[in-house]
Amino acid sequence: PRGLAVRIRHFYDYYYTRVPAFSEGEILQGLTPQLRLEVTDFLQKETIGHLPLFQSLGASFQMEVFPRLKPVAAVYKERIVSQGEVAERMYFLMKGEVLVTIRGSERVLHTKAPGQYFGESVVLARRRAHTCTANAFCEMYSLDRVDLLWLFERHPKAAATMYKQARCRRRRRRRR
Repeated sequence: PRGLAVRIRHFYDYYYTRVPAFSEGEILQGLTPQLRLEVTDFLQKETIGHLPLFQSLGASFQMEVFPRLKPVAAVYKERIVSQGEVAERMYFLMKGEVLVTIRGSERVLHTKAPGQYFGESVVLARRRAHTCTANAFCEMYSLDRVDLLWLFERHPKAAATMYKQARCRRRRRRRR
């Protein structure tokens, strides 16, 4: 359909302006440990280092989470997560706006702005409680459940902090 074709074209127009010519992972792996640490530190400060969640989790967690984050883009009106689906990743919004709704309802519960995250049901091992849709072109990072569990094994304090925050956010939403 024409609408779908236009959305795909817009996605790839943007995608090819942002995709690096070289694999960042391969470049980082080729550096000495000290250089890798310095480069990763710089990159994470320019990206996820601005997110309040990561600031509260400590530098060692940030250094290990950064290489596991995957860049994701969503075009206007694209559904990012659907209510009821199994949570496989969480998202950290860098640019754009995301609308949070309940399936079958057009009413917007709230919006997500740059610096916020969503999909923390992956931390709680629950199904998605809401549907999240891009309300503009969005740039995000995603963190897969498998990588998150690996990080939690290595950083139990960060795991406890993220779990506590996810539970609190879920309780607050239920009260609304």
